[in-house]
Amino acid sequence: MLYLTELSVPLSAVRRDALEADPLVAADLSYALKVWLSRRDSVAMRPWRACAAGKSVRIVGWRSEAPDPKAVSGGAYIGYRPFHLSAGDAVTLEGMFVPIRRVTRGGTVRMSRDAAEGRDDEVDAYKNWLCERLADVGQFFDIAQCDISTIARRRVLRKFGSHAHSKVREEVIPVVTAEVSGVVRDESGFENWLVKGVGPQKAFGFGAFLPC
Repeated sequence: MLYLTELSVPLSAVRRDALEADPLVAADLSYALKVWLSRRDSVAMRPWRACAAGKSVRIVGWRSEAPDPKAVSGGAYIGYRPFHLSAGDAVTLEGMFVPIRRVTRGGTVRMSRDAAEGRDDEVDAYKNWLCERLADVGQFFDIAQCDISTIARRRVLRKFGSHAHSKVREEVIPVVTAEVSGVVRDESGFENWLVKGVGPQKAFGFGAFLPC
């Protein structure tokens, strides 16, 4: 059983936590949310997706257990519902993900590059990247349609190094949304795939596919 969980949290509370825990990257909302969620295991989701809404931020994602409403306070709101599909049920999902490829040398990851780099058709490049990763769910989910909805570039802050010596670097990453429709074949395998998410940077709010 999965729980589709929604949190609405004042932005001021998220920023305050991030400034206390990691002030170098507090200006990056996805990083700040990562910090806020890491301190609240009983309501934290993974994967998840967030969007700012006025003075609050709304976070939606998956949990394997029902969240504890008592764990949030100070103007935060939490809601959830059990999510279960049976074999033969049709569903449409929307996901926001970061389509990058790891470049390795000598078995070691040296860098990441945009999956559309060097390609004439970026929509086709991102769709191919996504389809490669949807192969894992093919035995549990018959995919009828897969469409790229939006493509954007986002500036983010990422920290590298050790606790003794770290540095922050600004990066520009591709952020793509897509809709995937199909019919469930095996509900347990399908739910396990939803919890795993798609692609890198899931701790920063990417890779969640949610019903729409």
